[in-house]
Amino acid sequence: MAESRLDAIEQRLDHLETGRGQASILAQFHAAEYSAIMARISAWAQLQYAAWPIVIGALAILVQMDTVEEKYRWWLSLLVTLAVYVAYQGTMVGMLAYVLLIERHVRPRAASLVNTDEFWLHERVWRKNLPSNPAWSPLLPPLISLSAIVAVTAIVVHDYGLHAIDWRDGSALLVALVLWAILLRLTRNGADLSDAITETCAQSKIEIPDIRRRGSRRRDRQHGRVSRSNE
Repeated sequence: MAESRLDAIEQRLDHLETGRGQASILAQFHAAEYSAIMARISAWAQLQYAAWPIVIGALAILVQMDTVEEKYRWWLSLLVTLAVYVAYQGTMVGMLAYVLLIERHVRPRAASLVNTDEFWLHERVWRKNLPSNPAWSPLLPPLISLSAIVAVTAIVVHDYGLHAIDWRDGSALLVALVLWAILLRLTRNGADLSDAITETCAQSKIEIPDIRRRGSRRRDRQHGRVSRSNE
C-alpha cells in the first residue's frame, strides 16, 4: 500500500518535471519567435526610411531626361511617387500585422507559461501614451495622393490643352488612379490593424501610467497655483 502511494507520488513529480521542462522549452521558442518577428519589423522599418530618398533620386533623374517630353516627365514623376507611396504603405501594413501577431497570439501563449503578461511592454506603453499627431491621420495618404493626381492632370491640360492629350496620357492617368485605389486599400488595412492592436493592448491588466494625463494634471496644478497667487 505504502509502495503504491510512493509510486504515485513519484509519477506525479515526474509529470511535473516534464511539464516544467516543456514549459521552459516553449518559453524559449516564444522568445526566439519574438526576436525573429522584431527583426522582420526592423527590416520593414528600414525599407520605409529608404522610400523617400528613392523618390528624390528618381525625380532628380527625371528632371534631367531631356529626351523625354516634359508632359510625360510629369506623368512619370507622378507614377514613381505613387508607386513608392504604395510600397511605403505596404511596409506599414506588414509591420502592423507582425505587431498584432505578437500581441494577439505570441504574447498570450508566452504569458500562460509564466502566469503573467508583464513583458514586452513597449507596444502597450506606447499605445497608452501615444500623443495625438495629425500627421498620422489615415486620411492624409489618400488625400495627398489624389491631390497630386489632380494637380498633375491640371498642369498637363493647362500647359498643353485637351487637344494634345493622347492615349499615353490616358494610360498614365489610369495607372495613377489604380495606384491610388491600392494606396487607399492599404491605408484602410493599416488603420484596421492599428485599431486591433490598440484594442488588444487595452485588454491587458498591466497598470501603465498615462504620461499625457500626468502632464495635464501637472498643468492643472500649475494653473491652480497661478490662480491662487493672482487672488
